[in-house]
Amino acid sequence: MVKNSSSHRPASYVSSAAAPATSLSTRNSNSNKSSILRSAFAPTRFQLSLFASVIYGLDSQHLRIHDTNTGRKKCEHALGTRASISCLDWGHYSTKDRSFLDQPSKKKRKRSENINGYESIQSDVVLAFGTSESEIHMFSPNEAKIVGTLKGAHTQGIRDFRFAGKEDSREGWSLGGDGVLVQWDLWKGTSIRTLSIPTTSAMTLLPCGPCVLCASHAVYLITPDLPGDPPVFQVSKTPIHTIIALSSKSSQSPSAFLAGAESEQFMNVLSVTSGNVIGSLVAGNEVESLTSYAQTADERQHPDGTDDGKDTIAAVTKDGIVEIFPSPFDFQDSTGTKNTASLKLKRQHMVHKAAASVRILRPDKSITPVPILGASFEGNDMILVWVEGGVHLLFERFQWRNEQTGKLEFTGLKEIVKAKSTAGLGAQPMNGVKVIGK
Repeated sequence: MVKNSSSHRPASYVSSAAAPATSLSTRNSNSNKSSILRSAFAPTRFQLSLFASVIYGLDSQHLRIHDTNTGRKKCEHALGTRASISCLDWGHYSTKDRSFLDQPSKKKRKRSENINGYESIQSDVVLAFGTSESEIHMFSPNEAKIVGTLKGAHTQGIRDFRFAGKEDSREGWSLGGDGVLVQWDLWKGTSIRTLSIPTTSAMTLLPCGPCVLCASHAVYLITPDLPGDPPVFQVSKTPIHTIIALSSKSSQSPSAFLAGAESEQFMNVLSVTSGNVIGSLVAGNEVESLTSYAQTADERQHPDGTDDGKDTIAAVTKDGIVEIFPSPFDFQDSTGTKNTASLKLKRQHMVHKAAASVRILRPDKSITPVPILGASFEGNDMILVWVEGGVHLLFERFQWRNEQTGKLEFTGLKEIVKAKSTAGLGAQPMNGVKVIGK
C-alpha cells in the first residue's frame, strides 16, 4: 500500500523508464556463481554487444568490458586501492560542445566504420560507475579510459546512478549514502539540484520522466517540482534491488511499476494512482536480477493483425535459471473477475508464473546445471552470460521470440547443453550448443 503524508496525489500518466532493452546493474550476491561483483549489459539500442563486469584484482577492483559476440575482453580499468564500485549504467556522455543537439534534426545517430575487425563503437557511449569515494566516473570503452567525473555533491559514497532518458540525454540522477538525491547536467558536469529523501537506506533509483523512483524496502515517488513529502509504497521486507516501470512516453510519470527484492521469489506490481498491489510475478527461486524488453510502436502491430502492446521481463534466479514473463503488467483478469467468483480464483489471477525458462547444462554424465550470471534482450534474441574458473566469461545467444508473430518462441523449460571447450584461459572459446529440450 501507499502512504502519502502530503496533500497532493501522484500524476496518473502512463509512462516508461524502460528502453527497448534495459540494461540493469546486477549485484551478484550468489557466491556459488563467480567472483563477479557487479555486471551490466549495454542496452540493445546502442547496438554495441558489450558487457561490463567488476572483479577483485591483486590490490584493487577492476572494471572489464567484454564483446558478447566474440567473448574477447575489449578493455580493463583498475581502480585505486581504497575505492570500490557501487553501481553501473550505460549512457551517452561528452565533454565537447553539444549545443547543436538542441536544434531539431531528423538525422539518426550513425555508427563508426569497422576497424581491425571490430565495429568502432559510438564515441560518446560510456559506462558510468559510482564509487565509495562519492564520485561518478564516465568510462569510455572506445578510448579505454575515464573521460569525465561528477563529484562534490555527495559525502558518503554513491549507491546508484542512472542516466535520464534514452537518447542524447543531458541529465542524470545519483543517490548517495547520505540520503541525498542529486540531478546532474552531464553537458556541464555540474549538479542542477539536490534533494533530501525521507530515508538514508535507499539503494536504487529509476528516473521516470518528471519523477524519480527511489527504493529501500519501500519505494518513494520523488517529484522535484511538487512540494511536500513524497508518496511511499510499502513493497517488501527486504531491500529492493530493481525497479522496472510500465513503458510508455518518457516525458510522463509511470502508472505502474514492478519491484524485485533480495531473497524474494515474488515481484510485486503496484499501481501508482491507487498505491495497491495489482498483481505479482513469482519465480521458482529467489530473484537475483531483472531485465526488461519494451516493444516499440512498430513491434506492437504484427502481420497477423494482433497487438500485444506488452513488455517482457526476464528474471535470473539464485539457482542460475532464467525465467521469462511476458506481459508482466497485465493483470486485467484479476479486476475483471465476477463478484461471484471465489477468492481463490481471484488470487490465482493476481499471480503469474513464468511462461518459459532456460538453463544451461554441462556435458558431463550428471548434466550439471551452469549457474547463469545475467541475461539481456537483443531484439528477438536473448544473450546469457556465465562464468568459468571464477572470472572468465562465456556468452550464449538464443531466440526467445518469434520474428513473425512477436510471441514466445517456446514455452516451458528449454535446456541448452554446452559442448566441451578446449580453449585456454586467454584463447577465444568456440562453444558448441545443442538444444535438448523445450
